[in-house]
Amino acid sequence: AGALTLSAGRSALINANITTGNASLTITANDLLSSGVVDANRDPGDALLSVANGVSIDVGSGDLTLSLLNGAGKTNSGSGNLTIGDGATLQCSGAGSMTLTAQEHDIVLGNNSLLQTVNGTLMLSAGVSITDANPVTLQTTGTGELILITDSLFPTAPLFGNGAATFPLATLATGGGRLLIYTSQRSLNSVPATINGTPYIPGPELVNSVTEKWDTYYPNSSGIPFTIFYKQQSLVPPVPPSPLPPSAVPTAV
Repeated sequence: AGALTLSAGRSALINANITTGNASLTITANDLLSSGVVDANRDPGDALLSVANGVSIDVGSGDLTLSLLNGAGKTNSGSGNLTIGDGATLQCSGAGSMTLTAQEHDIVLGNNSLLQTVNGTLMLSAGVSITDANPVTLQTTGTGELILITDSLFPTAPLFGNGAATFPLATLATGGGRLLIYTSQRSLNSVPATINGTPYIPGPELVNSVTEKWDTYYPNSSGIPFTIFYKQQSLVPPVPPSPLPPSAVPTAV
């Protein structure tokens, strides 16, 4: 039941099932020079982190962490996407949390892939976009929260790039925890018509509502049934003109 950590100076390609005895699993690709990567042994080319089609990763009540880092400090540090293959299944039960991070590029989710926790947080963070054009399921079935972060290369609103949430056929659900989507600009996104069992109806642009917040990033509120946060600045109400002082009011003669 010991925890397992796999680290690579370039790519990590998971092509077979992994099951732990309720222990945590950490897989890191494009690891940092400061983590012990031998710079001379890191070949040129973009690093990848991929889970192959049909592969199952089950950590029971442990935590699952998949990280594609920026490779800081190395001569060859380029990275590509973190990819979850078609039909792949990633699961945490109990209090275990799941975190997928692509620091510089996209998280690409395969057709009919499943990412599921119970009472632990399920979080995906992409430097650019989280994307899938096919059905995919991201869910927590207990009290866990579902947090999806795009455009994280520009973490401070109102600065933004072209990162987006593009998964129009996804099933996004929690068993009661918050569901938070952080993105750049609304026009770039393609999200499901129903999120967490509630229809998504875009409101007036730049106007805050329960399900949409503008110019607010990484807040500590909202999220029930879901909230989408945009980096675009909200409208500032016009300041009404000050009334003229009595001495300036013209009088009839």
